[in-house]
Amino acid sequence: DGGPHAYCRQRGFTLVLSLLLLLILTILGVTAVNISTLQEKMSGNLRDQDVAFQASESALRYAELAVNQMWVSGKPTPISVNSCTSSTCAWDTDVPQPLNDNWWNINKQEYGGTGKQLTQTTADPNYVVEYLANVTDSGQRGDKYAPPSGMQYYRITARGQGTTPFSLSILQSTYQIQYQN
Repeated sequence: DGGPHAYCRQRGFTLVLSLLLLLILTILGVTAVNISTLQEKMSGNLRDQDVAFQASESALRYAELAVNQMWVSGKPTPISVNSCTSSTCAWDTDVPQPLNDNWWNINKQEYGGTGKQLTQTTADPNYVVEYLANVTDSGQRGDKYAPPSGMQYYRITARGQGTTPFSLSILQSTYQIQYQN
């Protein structure tokens, strides 16, 4: 039967086995917490990027509506560029424009006018409308300074931030309007 010493050895083995199981459970718990934290960060980043995308999408649609209203009201004038010289005019497609911060600060228009409009973002989105071309009814590209006829083409670029300034979304569309005399 092993005597009284056999019972003591079993109690020592039970302690070692219990400590080993406790160590395994601790490792599993810490791993679960790390995975949960990582998933929370990923979902937060995804939400932040989605907010930035939705903000730039709002600015894009707002600018398209503004271009359309410009033609409905009979004022075919640039609506987005505050200061425009021959070398920096965003409406002149012959001069390529970089999308850097300086270019944005010169040419941007804020979504919805002045004052913060969107509560979920760190800043309201901005947009820039660029005149691309006037394609006449004959299919020829017209002079951008002549009275318009046919199709007018604009490039609209919108930039939005998410819930943090580190997420940025830039969207661009080509918008056409048929001008009828």
